[in-house]
Amino acid sequence: MSSQAHSLTPKQQWLERYIKATYLYDTNQYQEAGIYYAEILQENPADVLALIMLAVISLKTGDFEKAEMLASAAHRLLPQLKVSEHLLRLIKQKPTNTQQYKGFLDRDFVIGLYKRYLPELANTSVYQDKNRFQDCLTKHIDYDFLYFMVRLIRPKNIIEFSPYHGLSTAHIYTALEANGQGYTFATFDLEEFEGFSKRMLEHHIPIKVIAGDALKTIPEYLRNNRLIGKIDFCFVDSEHTYEFAERYSRSIFPLLSNECVLMFHDMCYCPEQIEEPFNHYGPVKALEITGHCNSFGEGAYLSSYLKVLKGYKFFLTHRLFGGFGLLSPKLPINKELIDDLEREVKGFRYKYSPLPNAEDRKITCMLIAIPEHYCNMLYEALQ
Repeated sequence: MSSQAHSLTPKQQWLERYIKATYLYDTNQYQEAGIYYAEILQENPADVLALIMLAVISLKTGDFEKAEMLASAAHRLLPQLKVSEHLLRLIKQKPTNTQQYKGFLDRDFVIGLYKRYLPELANTSVYQDKNRFQDCLTKHIDYDFLYFMVRLIRPKNIIEFSPYHGLSTAHIYTALEANGQGYTFATFDLEEFEGFSKRMLEHHIPIKVIAGDALKTIPEYLRNNRLIGKIDFCFVDSEHTYEFAERYSRSIFPLLSNECVLMFHDMCYCPEQIEEPFNHYGPVKALEITGHCNSFGEGAYLSSYLKVLKGYKFFLTHRLFGGFGLLSPKLPINKELIDDLEREVKGFRYKYSPLPNAEDRKITCMLIAIPEHYCNMLYEALQ
């Protein structure tokens, strides 16, 4: 503790810790906030508010046993405080790995997505694009989800960077056209690569790359078109370094809508441990997000950035379908979901490799960061 802290009265030290803990909690930095609440309890084990907040943090981070112990202690000290009773009820309703998550990207939701949108996607020239399946195993599923999310969410103003050869651009544009409503869509890269121009021509898509440094061209595009604060869908598959992720997050994301849906490619699921039976469904914690071997730096920055992004939930197709991910654990393949999709959805296929361990870097690896209140709304819209 600093000399300045020693000069504070006990009450001032208590208040300072609470202010720091509250700020950290409000910015979703639960582990850091917990350290301050624990320090308060070390000096005063009967501090009911600190007990309650530590119980809430433990509940949020999945430590149900600790949450129950702390909430029970708070209830014994101040039984008339109804919040401890409420917490105990929540803890008793805790999910287990054997309970299937119900909501956005659960089994029924995914099957519903494929039933609704795969038939129309399969009728497009984009679906027949050989690069959807060539030289990749299961990433064609990520293109499905990119198309499905644009169709389901129906965004009005969209940007993407960096499209490279334009397969993602083609899926976004085709979905926007299928929505049948007005929209703006722009894509940004250092230059328009030959493969991009060729693909746009092949699919009769009138999109050109806005060339240059995206950190400059995107803000300029948004200002010139009066779109600052209005972009509601952003797809990123760009330079996968920590430094560039930090730069685009700081310079571009603040210019988007406060409820912009963000999708990132090449992100994997990396929980602290794999529990059995493995639960493929539900949101992931920001700290469980990582990149594969070529995108590890970007994943490291996004993990810290998304941790303080309030009001969002995060989903990974890697967790949903399973499989290998370099620099992340090998997840069990979600064979039950895959079998159900192949049985219930005409035209669905999941491309396996006959070679052992060949799915390294070829897993589904799309990260969807979506406003929390969208999840229930979209789930209900698909029923």
